[in-house]
Amino acid sequence: MNCIICKTKVISNTNSLCYFCWGNLVFFDNTGVINSNVVAVIDYNEAARNLIHIFKYKSPWLLCDLFTNWISLIYSELIKSCDVILPVPIHKHKLMIRSYNQVAVLAKKLAKKHKKQCLLNVLIKNKNTKSQSLLDKKLRALNVIDTFSLRNPINLENKNVLLLDDVITTGSTIAECIKTIKSNSNTASINALCIAITQN
Repeated sequence: MNCIICKTKVISNTNSLCYFCWGNLVFFDNTGVINSNVVAVIDYNEAARNLIHIFKYKSPWLLCDLFTNWISLIYSELIKSCDVILPVPIHKHKLMIRSYNQVAVLAKKLAKKHKKQCLLNVLIKNKNTKSQSLLDKKLRALNVIDTFSLRNPINLENKNVLLLDDVITTGSTIAECIKTIKSNSNTASINALCIAITQN
């Protein structure tokens, strides 16, 4: 097999990383990153960016098992405490072009592993916004205002919600999702988890 990132040969019968690429990943513990309600698995450094790019634009299925295992190892208690997993949605036009929402693919895998409910059509993205990666911090916040809505909020009534995303940079998207959920439903709690996060 070859390393997922650099394509170096590795001794493995599953998709994996070489020793060098493993060493370039910076993992967090389970104490939280932004605050106690928003956590991440790895720092969004160059190695992480390469992984996320593959996950987002090439094949989420290639990395789904790997990410599920990482999340399960570090945040087992957080997953255990949730009732439902909500993936951050993408707009329907982007879904048509890409044919998948990589976060939804991961959410389904994670939910199946831990016997949790995964709700794919509750949190909806209504606006086909500009890519956040092209904007600065101020414009990212403006870009996602009133972007999301909640369908059938009764599904979240008194539930502990785990909101799942791939990357958090400024936190604008995840904050808007949490705001939408809180404003339109009576959840017991909302926590957010992402694969990678920018710390600066």
